[in-house]
Amino acid sequence: MPEKDSKKDDVKEEKKTEGDAPKAAESTPSPPKQGTSISIPMDMAGLDSLFTKPIILLGILFGVLLQFLGAIMLNFDVSHSVSAFMGNLGIFFMVVVLFGGAITNEKMDPTVRMGMFIAGAVCAIGYNTWIYG
Repeated sequence: MPEKDSKKDDVKEEKKTEGDAPKAAESTPSPPKQGTSISIPMDMAGLDSLFTKPIILLGILFGVLLQFLGAIMLNFDVSHSVSAFMGNLGIFFMVVVLFGGAITNEKMDPTVRMGMFIAGAVCAIGYNTWIYG
């Protein structure tokens, strides 16, 4: 008779392992359906801590400094391509910081974020052609 009990225990263990398999399959996420977008939360991407207010301010100041150095180089007969590169590099820093801060920093007021986005667009589109074009 003890052999029958051990067989019942073996059957119960097999049922437990078989019952665990569907749970594991249910816990895996299914692929997104066609036409849906996948969004990564900003906490996971780490971009919300990259564009904080002090870093945005420092990036804008660094961009303005590079633009200023590029304009001064034009006055001292330095190569036009070198001075244009310095100015364009400053614009690049400003545009990246303004767009990045406007898109990722959700702690700021929405009107400030829109202003940053517009300022970045003005720098990217117009300022290059007015000064160094």
